[in-house]
Amino acid sequence: MRSRPALLGSGISSIISRFSQRALLKRIQRGTIAITGATSNTATVTAVDVSQSVLRYCGFASSNNLTGNGGQIYVNLVLTNSTTITATVAVSPAGDTTTVSYELVEYWPGVIQSVQRGTITNPTATATI
Repeated sequence: MRSRPALLGSGISSIISRFSQRALLKRIQRGTIAITGATSNTATVTAVDVSQSVLRYCGFASSNNLTGNGGQIYVNLVLTNSTTITATVAVSPAGDTTTVSYELVEYWPGVIQSVQRGTITNPTATATI
């Protein structure tokens, strides 16, 4: 009877080590915030560690043809606190609805070294980080 070779070597070791490592992402939350007749609205999410989280803007949809806004809607998303995301538009959609999509990614401690947040209010402006 022929014996099996030992599972040793860099190839096997790297495969095994992948299964024993913890993932970098702790949690991903996705959702939408509908804004009707106002310039902002909020969404409640499962509590996250703000210093280990990144909020991403994923686009918007509007129920109107955007003619009242010159064809543009400016959206701002902010992680207000550990359980609240606030979406703001520059011009109220009045009776129409603007729906803003977001993705909130929370990483395990040690993955993110620095979180820098800010707002650029002019579409042609830049920010220094």
